[in-house]
Amino acid sequence: MLEIRERTDNASLEIKSSEDFFSIFRGLALRDEASVRALEFARFVLRFSSRFDKALEDEPIALGFASYLAWCVVQDSHTCLALKTQFLKDYVQEKGLDWFWKNVMGPQEFVARIRRCQAVGDPGNTSRPLIMDGSRLYIQRYWWYETGLASWIREKVARRLPVSEGVFQLAKKLFPKGPAVPDWQKIASVNVVCRSFGVISGGPGTGKTRTVAAIMALVAENEMASGKEVSVALCAPTGKAAARLTESFQRSLSQMALPDRIKSVLPDKAVTIHRLLGVSPRDGRFRHNKDHPLPWDTVLIDEASMVDLPLMVHLVEALKDDARLVLIGDKDQLASVEAGSVLADICRASSGYSYSADFIDLAERVDEKITPGPGEPSPLRDVVVTLAHNFRFQQGSGIHQLAEAVNKGNYQGAMDVFQDESLGGARFVSSSRCPLHIFLEREMSGLLKGLKGAEGPEEALTLLQAQRILCGVKEGPLGTKTVNGFMASLFDSHVSGARGIYHGMPVIIRENDYSIGLFNGDNGVIWRSSQGRLLAHFMDSDTMRKISPARLPRYEPAWAITVHVSQGSEFDKVVLVLPSEQSAIIGRELLYTAITRAKDEIVIWGSEDALKKAIKRPTYRESGLADRLTASFFEKI
Repeated sequence: MLEIRERTDNASLEIKSSEDFFSIFRGLALRDEASVRALEFARFVLRFSSRFDKALEDEPIALGFASYLAWCVVQDSHTCLALKTQFLKDYVQEKGLDWFWKNVMGPQEFVARIRRCQAVGDPGNTSRPLIMDGSRLYIQRYWWYETGLASWIREKVARRLPVSEGVFQLAKKLFPKGPAVPDWQKIASVNVVCRSFGVISGGPGTGKTRTVAAIMALVAENEMASGKEVSVALCAPTGKAAARLTESFQRSLSQMALPDRIKSVLPDKAVTIHRLLGVSPRDGRFRHNKDHPLPWDTVLIDEASMVDLPLMVHLVEALKDDARLVLIGDKDQLASVEAGSVLADICRASSGYSYSADFIDLAERVDEKITPGPGEPSPLRDVVVTLAHNFRFQQGSGIHQLAEAVNKGNYQGAMDVFQDESLGGARFVSSSRCPLHIFLEREMSGLLKGLKGAEGPEEALTLLQAQRILCGVKEGPLGTKTVNGFMASLFDSHVSGARGIYHGMPVIIRENDYSIGLFNGDNGVIWRSSQGRLLAHFMDSDTMRKISPARLPRYEPAWAITVHVSQGSEFDKVVLVLPSEQSAIIGRELLYTAITRAKDEIVIWGSEDALKKAIKRPTYRESGLADRLTASFFEKI
């Protein structure tokens, strides 16, 4: 057993070998699954290292710690470990491991030591479990993911596609002159048809769904003009997002004056990316890959901010060489739960550059005039279009102005919105003035009363879809588990917390089940039948489905859901319970995402310190993708 010796001048850990390292970490009660797996990976890397570093005596400590951290950062949604001193200090402190710097070695010595390890490769030697690329340390697989995606994007950006004159004429009909000048929906739609790869980012209410419908129509027009069969697919990261895309896509199509020859060849529904790729329920592998590519010529992904790096790589590898990929989403929303922030990285790499003369000429072909903007032209800039005009919210909308202030990191601006009585739809309730249970009882009283008087599950689901509590976290006194238990007792005093099922209980599906047609994010309600049975009810288009709760895939109570889970959803009223200011998850993107789920009203409860921290703290994902994309087009790091 390792002896930890106390010195009068400084606490010191006697770590001389890899076994000492593992003894220390086991003694720190790092027994959660993520920490255990990180230690297993560190042990694997050290075993790998022992085959090469015969003379290595003091490097196992640095290598073991580096391997542990490299695994941890991926679990925390980064794609790599930044070796910049400040990031290292902050991240290690966040993990509660800053004793390592004080008692074992400092950050600079740590980096110098791992550079000498033969188990750590580089871009010229990628057969090692860890890859050091500049100031970033990767698990090998994630280095390949990132570099592979950057190479794919560079190749696609350089490829232009032929476009028929009919595309430009149809675009003018679909987007007659309106309030937005220039009309970026029109420009974005035509631009995508001209390219093998396109990215469109915009906040809620900026017309992304109408743009999706226009893109599909213009692609169909172009393919039919060249005598090709129209082959397009719509998909989204989750079942809920796919269902919403299907609904909004069909609604937008119905509002467009399109000939039947075009409408008849467009997809009637969207699917999840996993279903598109043909995921195996047994081992999680995909049926479609580079050896068995997808059959579609155009694939469009909605809610692309939710797509993580590995899934995006699997998708692009499964595309045909001549296929077109379109990403649509909101770059300012929360990124994927898993590692990477692909959409945000692509948009960030394109920012600061101007559109090319070719792009400006393209806009003029649909009667739109744009200015190049500051900076030098970039091929990547030409594939990224941002929709800024908001069609949903008036400029005087409290929700719109609050979202703008939060997105800019303007705390005082956000407080001004809350305090301006002429603005509707945005309120802040300080936790110091109103306890959470009183706040929830007051804000949710209308919903609870409506549910108790609902005549059937259809009415109940309509009420539940109009209002939702969002939490930043799942566990703890401010998490969804606690709030769901409290709401259950408010709804029915006979309900013991959140245990079991009960009449009127809202539920959300948490995993896909293709056999019964329920998907992650689907919302339902438990309702007692006329025979006295408790059944789960879900809306399927215009039909109400009844399913025995015993047959449901994994589900949770849904009075409150996390902000992450809410992505892709909209509610008339959102009640947000902020996590504490000490929470690692609190940040600008979480707050912005919650605010933009609301159509009519957002009510935020929490401490002023938590609100200020959320607004001032952008959520940062360490990644090298943006730098790789910039370097690939400008040949500089």
